[in-house]
Amino acid sequence: MNDLNVEYIDVRFPSLRDIGYTILGVVVLLVGIVLISLLFIELGIESSEHQIFKDVTENNNPELLLAFVPLSLLVIGPAEELIYRNVVQKSLYDQFDRRLAVIIASVLFALVHFPAYLTSTPLEAASSVVAVFFLALVLGEWYRRTDNLVVPILVHGLINAIQFALQYVQIRYELAEATLTALM
Repeated sequence: MNDLNVEYIDVRFPSLRDIGYTILGVVVLLVGIVLISLLFIELGIESSEHQIFKDVTENNNPELLLAFVPLSLLVIGPAEELIYRNVVQKSLYDQFDRRLAVIIASVLFALVHFPAYLTSTPLEAASSVVAVFFLALVLGEWYRRTDNLVVPILVHGLINAIQFALQYVQIRYELAEATLTALM
């Protein structure tokens, strides 16, 4: 295993190529999430809600989702990518082909997220983890291609931030709709 010191961390100012991968990553993941969701709907496979979304709904506190927008960009994305890409995936490069290292690190990433989706049945949680695995594959591949941790950090942070913001808008819409219906 490589020596783990500051030089081990693959962070540099993004090049135009890195920015392209970042934009492409966000687009690929947004389209991928929609396609996976549509496939699951077509197959009649239910998915599970992440524990954060369930807690926010049950406690009627959608504003909490807004706090997760900057946290996604500043803490969640950077921390998870540092661990799963720059430490786990990069360490696996020593033992495996780099593409296989992406797959192994992605499986580990998805498995670690499994408990957060145990808000319903294990089968529904497993189907949600498939989407997490897809996310992890894209993040891992982008890191493999760029050797710049900034790329998966930005993609991960932006995808999470978009999901939290959209969930907030959806809850607020549903609350407004329910209020209007009650007034009529």
